Amino acid sequence: MALHAGEGIGVPQDWGNALDLLLRSAEMGWPLAQASLAGLAGDWPLARELAGGKAVASDWKKLRAAIDLPAWFAVPKYAIVSASPRVAVVDDFASPEICDWIVQRARPRLGPAKVFDLVSGGPTHEAVRDNSECHFGADDGDLILQLLRNRIAAVTELFVPGLEATAVLHYTPGQRFLPHYDYLDDAHPGHVKEIAEAGQRVLTFLLSLNDD
Repeated sequence: MALHAGEGIGVPQDWGNALDLLLRSAEMGWPLAQASLAGLAGDWPLARELAGGKAVASDWKKLRAAIDLPAWFAVPKYAIVSASPRVAVVDDFASPEICDWIVQRARPRLGPAKVFDLVSGGPTHEAVRDNSECHFGADDGDLILQLLRNRIAAVTELFVPGLEATAVLHYTPGQRFLPHYDYLDDAHPGHVKEIAEAGQRVLTFLLSLNDD
């Protein structure tokens, strides 16, 4: 329910209500809600303990009260580094703690990465791509990820409902995704189908989760 309130899925979007529902979930003992609440409040050591499965007694109401939504909603500045093709760079978009949170959430969900099938539009494996990936849909993310998506929408001047599901990509040394376009080419039936169902891709937002 907190996730639905955060992104306005089937209910009015209301971040205050989303956080109240997250608090209720934490009080009822849901570990992900507890860890998310701690992370949103800035207590990342506690968030890591809870995410690691350690049961820790805490004042959940105090953590809820400590969440600074305006700070999470702050729109970072970007710099245009290329006019054509249009490329912008945003420094310090997400803290190392947020990046680590996403890595740990994604790690157990990783599987072989796929591409759009040119005929059916469905996902398929191709030799051009051999990395791993996972996607966080509307019901299996968390409020930390949702607030990050809100920040992405703000800096790109798009709407959250127009964003695709968040994809986390992992490359081991030597793995690759050969040169390609991210837009959907309407010369292929599968891409035409995807454009009709979900619209054209207008930009790609990439966030590096580590620096090595």
